[in-house]
Amino acid sequence: MTYKEALDNLKFEVYEEGHCSYIEEELDRAINALEKQVPKRPIKLVSKLLIGAGWTYKCPTCLCACGENKYHPEVTCDTMYCSQCGQRLEWD
Repeated sequence: MTYKEALDNLKFEVYEEGHCSYIEEELDRAINALEKQVPKRPIKLVSKLLIGAGWTYKCPTCLCACGENKYHPEVTCDTMYCSQCGQRLEWD
C-alpha cells in the first residue's frame, strides 16, 4: 500500500463513514503527518534578489498554507524534506 492509498483510506473512514469519531483528533494528526509523506513538487519562483534570470524554489505546503507574503526558506534540489514543515519534496 502506498502513502496515498493509506491516506485515502484513512480520510474515507474518518470523514465519510464517521466510524472513528471517538479518536478523530488522533486520526486528524495521523492524516496530517501522512499527507506530508506524499511528495509534492516545489513551487518555482523568479528570484527578485538575483541580478538577471534566477529561480528560487519554495515548499508548496508552507507557501500555500500561509496565504501571506511571509519569508519562507528556499528549498534546493538536494532537499528531500522542507526544513520548516516536513513536507516531502519531489524533484524532476
